[in-house]
Amino acid sequence: MFTRMDHSTEEDWQHISEEHMPHIFDMPNRIISMLKQTESLTLGFGTNQLHHALQTATMARRAGADDEMVLISLIHDIGKVINVPNHGQIAAEIIKPYVSDGAYHIIRTHQDFQGEHYYQYMGKPQDLRKQYKNESWYKKSYRVYRSMGSSCF
Repeated sequence: MFTRMDHSTEEDWQHISEEHMPHIFDMPNRIISMLKQTESLTLGFGTNQLHHALQTATMARRAGADDEMVLISLIHDIGKVINVPNHGQIAAEIIKPYVSDGAYHIIRTHQDFQGEHYYQYMGKPQDLRKQYKNESWYKKSYRVYRSMGSSCF
């Protein structure tokens, strides 16, 4: 095995690729583990983050959302396991290879949609979501947020 990348061979990279496969295929288990970890996070809210995730996904399903929207409703806050301030971006990057571009952006920006209710307390504009209004996924994100985003706490 090489100790410098510029000394690597095709065989080395084939071996590395093969060694990556079990880790790649185990990704759903790591997502589930992160979701389970949210049960210990209340972060000052009246419910823990797992309960919030289950509420959000249930509301999405009851509202007739497609499977991808139900999935991202369930896991939208898994990034909080790592860091709260940019949790949407963390979650979005984790699932990016597995979801549509629209779903990726909906998770990445979901806090700016919710910020309508609290950004003013943090010195931020409450309408940051409007910066995305010309994006193809904006209407879907706004519709999802309006139907459930402020009531799952």
